[in-house]
Amino acid sequence: MISIIVPVYNTADELKNSVKSILEQTHSDLEIILVNDGSTDNSGEICEELARLDNRVRVVHKENGGVASARNRGLDEAKGDYIGWVDSDDIVSPNMYKALYDTALKYDADIVQCSHTRFLDKLQIEYPDELPSLKILNNIESLKRIYTTHYTNSCALWSKIYRRCLFDGLRFTEGAAYEDDEIVPQLLQKAEKLVFFESPLYCYIKRENSIITAPKQKNTMALTSHLEKRMLRFKDLDEELYNMCLRHFYQYLKNTLCNEFYLHTPVQEQAAGFLKKHYSTFFKISNEYDKITLTLLKCGMTDFVAKHGFEPIQKLLSKLKKKGG
Repeated sequence: MISIIVPVYNTADELKNSVKSILEQTHSDLEIILVNDGSTDNSGEICEELARLDNRVRVVHKENGGVASARNRGLDEAKGDYIGWVDSDDIVSPNMYKALYDTALKYDADIVQCSHTRFLDKLQIEYPDELPSLKILNNIESLKRIYTTHYTNSCALWSKIYRRCLFDGLRFTEGAAYEDDEIVPQLLQKAEKLVFFESPLYCYIKRENSIITAPKQKNTMALTSHLEKRMLRFKDLDEELYNMCLRHFYQYLKNTLCNEFYLHTPVQEQAAGFLKKHYSTFFKISNEYDKITLTLLKCGMTDFVAKHGFEPIQKLLSKLKKKGG
């Protein structure tokens, strides 16, 4: 059985269509756990209505604690051999979980991942006889995909099914945003085998008022902390993976520091602190251009870089090269 966990918070307008797409799965052996996280609209009543119509639906009502808290409660309730996740305003292909589950059985995989789309008309409905671009990966190869392919698809919780035991001793950090970016790399690291294929079987519908799309400083700061912890976890795991993670984290810090939206905010202060903390490590793996940028940012010249862009650095580098410096 697959347990599909759906955190629900004030998505009354989208909830029925989302759950309907799960109930229409061609893989029938599943349970749908709707975790109503203290919704203030009529989402809770809709959850109960859906449960009355189909005995595969179970509803858990809890006080509002955030999406990580709702996901943890869903995990505590789940009875399936595999775990799947759907956001309560998204749509899945009727063949998604059959494709994922059949592939998991065929290759004895701990995690199976499909692709996703943001457009309903591009959602793949047919279950292909041969899955396109199928790749069988170990945990290190899976983690490297985070930095070599579509970042969102690699780190998204909802584009995959997971063998239940991967969550043993592992839960979402409650109260922190971007919980996918924190937990998915840890799940990939625990897995012995992951299978990925390109079919877009999940439709991620981005709402403008969602917690992630809202430009909240605390969310960005949570992500920055997740990325540093990930980098430290990878340090002794694999040298190439660690260097890929270092470069990604440095680019993220640089872009955050030079984003005018975050100038003179706690977000910029946090990013500057991380850059100084890991300066020598970043410097070792940087090219000449990034070494100059790093030095300017470390010296507190963020406003200059943000205002003038990176053109002055490029000009300086060109002069140094002409002079043989």
